[in-house]
Order: sequence, then C-alpha cells, then structure tokens
Amino acid sequence: THFALVLSFKNITTDLETILNSNMTGLEKLIQVHTITTNNHQNLVPIDIFLISRIMRESLLEGGEMLLISNIISNIFKVPRSILKKSQESFGATDVLLHTVDENAKLVNEADINQHNFSLIVKELQYSELKGLIVHSCYNSLCSIEQLYEFIDVDNYVNNKTIAAILLFSESLIWQIKSQSKESRVIISMYYTNALFNEIGISRETTKVFGIVFPGLTDESLNGTISIVYNTPYIHNDEQCAYWKYHVDTDQGQWSKDMAGVHKSKMVACNFSHATHFALLLSDN
Repeated sequence: THFALVLSFKNITTDLETILNSNMTGLEKLIQVHTITTNNHQNLVPIDIFLISRIMRESLLEGGEMLLISNIISNIFKVPRSILKKSQESFGATDVLLHTVDENAKLVNEADINQHNFSLIVKELQYSELKGLIVHSCYNSLCSIEQLYEFIDVDNYVNNKTIAAILLFSESLIWQIKSQSKESRVIISMYYTNALFNEIGISRETTKVFGIVFPGLTDESLNGTISIVYNTPYIHNDEQCAYWKYHVDTDQGQWSKDMAGVHKSKMVACNFSHATHFALLLSDN
C-alpha cells in the first residue's frame, strides 16, 4: 500500500519533531516544513524555528532544494520578530538559517529567485559578465532587481527615489574571481529586513541586508571592492557600514562595524574588501 506522514497542525512542535526524526528524504521534509510555514507561520514559537533550522540544515546532506528553501525563508519573515529573536537567543536558530541558505546556494549552478522579503541570484561571472545589481521599485516587501552588465557611475542615480540600493563589483575584483579562483560563481542573497539578524540584548535599525559569497575563493581577502550604495529615507549622523558575523555552533552572531558610510546626496555608500552579509547600521537603539 502507500504511506504518508499526516500533519496535525494542532501541535506544530510535535509535527516538526516527527518530521526531523522521520526517515523521509530531505526533500520530503522540506516540503512538509514549507506547508507548515505557509499555513501556520503566525503560530510558530521559538522552539519551532529551531526545529525548522535543524531540518533545513540536515537537508544539506542530500543537496537541498534552493527554490523550496527560498519559499520557507520568505514565509519565516512573516513570523513575529520577537519569536525570531527569542529563537536566536535560546538556540542560535536564525544564524543556522542564514548558514543553511549560503551552503545550499553553493550547491546551485545558477539561480534567479525573487520572493517576498528574500531574493537570491547565483551567476557564473566567467560567462555572464555581471557587474552588479540595482534594487528598485520596492512595494509590499517585493522589489524589482535589475542586473547590471556594464559599469555605471553611481552619481547618475543618487537622486532617483525609486532606487533602494545599488550593488557593484569593482573591475579588479571581477578579474580576481575570473582568473585566480577555483570557479567564478557569485552568490548574492538579499534580505529585505534584518529579521534573521538578531543580536543578543541589542536592537538595531538597518537597511536591506546583502549576502555575498564567492565559492571559488579560498582566501577571504579580496583584491577589489564590493560597493553597496543604500538609499536612506533620513540621513543620520552615525551610519556605519557593517557586516554580520554568524556563528553556527559557538557564539551568537553580531554586527561588526567596518567603516563610516560616504554620503552621496540621500544615498550612503559602503566599500567592503571581504565577502559576507552587509548592511548599513542606521542607528543604535
């Protein structure tokens, strides 16, 4: 005959524990998690976020499924921030989710995913000639993303109010990735809020968060720069370009300040010489 796991939704934690400990394939587990996060995101509690992070992390052993994982991440953004923060404080769960997204994306040759609250692009620089992105026309947690195949002058865009952010790779960085790395893929993730970036005891206001990974680089130092230009509704005096240091098995993740932003009209530019998750810290609360 045929067998299947029937979810109750009466006790979501029990359902997730059953999924985690079942002999289902990784893909089957992710499908069940997607169903739960789609229909019951408002009822999740911190232990549920931890169990979801465990299930997603274990899916790496079978290769994962990037579109399905992107859907789950998009759903998790609908969970109350207090629940996500508590899940990080108690279990380090949101750091595990971030790590899982990065590691799953490394298994994908190419991707172009644009969800509510989350986007992912995986490109082969050797053939695509990708120079960066323009994120614009954001509405209802969804943005349009224009991929750039020519270098642009940011000064021509500083007064464009529809632009949320501009991401640019320097010419020397692209040359390094093409000529000196084992492979020339770039992974670009974008989180529309900082809901998955939870520091213990601190609340910060940030811009959209970009994650950059170059899978072919063994040395974290870059010969060129990753430039991110943020359009901010209000100019603060203490903006700081920052990057997220997540810790999956040891300490809790945190924002580390990198440099002061360079003002360009109502935009603020940050230049980074390493790859990770980046944001502009607008103010400390």
